[in-house]
Amino acid sequence: MPQFLDHHPTAHATLTEESVEELRKHIRVETPDDFGVKWLSVYVAANGEGYCISEAPNAEAVVKSHELMGYLIETTDVIEVASLT
Repeated sequence: MPQFLDHHPTAHATLTEESVEELRKHIRVETPDDFGVKWLSVYVAANGEGYCISEAPNAEAVVKSHELMGYLIETTDVIEVASLT
């Protein structure tokens, strides 16, 4: 399954304790969501930007999965990546 990295320029501003716990629950789920997306990890940078890594069939599925969670991103915020490990 392809992996994707997506970017959230203002992630820190939208995170509450409750939303962080919801993200953790979503990441711990073993099965893909309705769009075929499995969230692998979420990172928040020191500058407040956020990054997510997921497995998904395509970038559009990543966008739809984020929308389901209440995070709006565009396909231009999503890039396919490959691990070197």
